Amino acid sequence: MRQTSPKLRVVRGEFGDREAGKLLQIQPLADPPKQFSPIGAAPERVLRNPADIWIDPDFQRSISHRGKQLIHDMVRQWDWHAFIPPAIYLDERMGVEVAYDGQHTLVGAATRSDITQLPMDLHASLEDAVAAAAAFLKRNHSRIGVAPLARYKAAIKAGEEWAMALKRISVRIGFHIPYYPGAMQKPDTVLSISTMKGLMELRGERGFEQIMKILTGNAIAPIREMHLLAVDDLLNVPEYRGLVAGSKLGGVVRGINNHQAVRDAIADAAMRGTTRHQSLANIYLREYQGIHGVR
Repeated sequence: MRQTSPKLRVVRGEFGDREAGKLLQIQPLADPPKQFSPIGAAPERVLRNPADIWIDPDFQRSISHRGKQLIHDMVRQWDWHAFIPPAIYLDERMGVEVAYDGQHTLVGAATRSDITQLPMDLHASLEDAVAAAAAFLKRNHSRIGVAPLARYKAAIKAGEEWAMALKRISVRIGFHIPYYPGAMQKPDTVLSISTMKGLMELRGERGFEQIMKILTGNAIAPIREMHLLAVDDLLNVPEYRGLVAGSKLGGVVRGINNHQAVRDAIADAAMRGTTRHQSLANIYLREYQGIHGVR
């Protein structure tokens, strides 16, 4: 006869008929990394009216069309099995409780007529929006659903060094990094946060600035990942090193029809099995050599 704990209810069906030997108990890592003291304190599980919670728009993302659909689904059919408690903190200066994660869940719960109390995790160690923005970054770092622009916005609010450096460079050179993707057709707008961050780490701020100086002011809307990596290839990759002068490359890019170059690069990459930025780099190189000759 199957032995059961008095605390457990026997479930029939697929899960109830499964043999205990097929289940795996959680085990700690056999080779754990070095451990440091926890950051902050464990949250307190509290019940709150979702309509009483506030959102900080300085780093929280706006609700997209996809987000609205998610909220509609929650309002239509609330599923407690899929529920993840929102994370909130007390903003001592404003005297209100603010959510730094779980915005969609809160809106969905507040919209339903049968949910007036919602379980939430109250983080007493968060005292202001800067700490909340940093926590938002950590909590959402591995989530696919959080857009890079939302992470950049939160990183600015949290004072992350890479984001502050990116913002300084954008102001100094004159390109635009929006908080939301709606402005992508504006010239000199860049949405490729991860690529820019990676280039700053790889080439340093001065090397990244050189890339952006070449691309900014050419009415490219938007400046894509392929543009960034194509110019980086021409300046830094051994295959191209010494073939172009950075001081002249900006003028060459300015004289090219960007939309046609992007279309040609996409088609060439598909035909040759190369990356789009490699194909675009070759387009830039051919135009450069046609103007300035082969070095």
